[in-house]
Amino acid sequence: MRVLRDAGIGHTRLITNGTPRARHLLEHDLDGLVDLVYVSIDGACATINDAVRGPGAFRHAMAMIALLRERATPFVITATL
Repeated sequence: MRVLRDAGIGHTRLITNGTPRARHLLEHDLDGLVDLVYVSIDGACATINDAVRGPGAFRHAMAMIALLRERATPFVITATL
């Protein structure tokens, strides 16, 4: 993302399902380099989402949303039906 910014590309977006690695990148390596984050989920609760994405996936997505709110980073929730 830094290379894109340095090349004059002003709008950068990231799509994630909230994995711990993605949270780490946003906290450290991508801080201030992403304009909008799309958080992808497959259900409105852990039971439904985790049945598709695996155990703990919903918790990770919600932790990502909490981080984005804390940092005032714009985000959108995307869902697959």
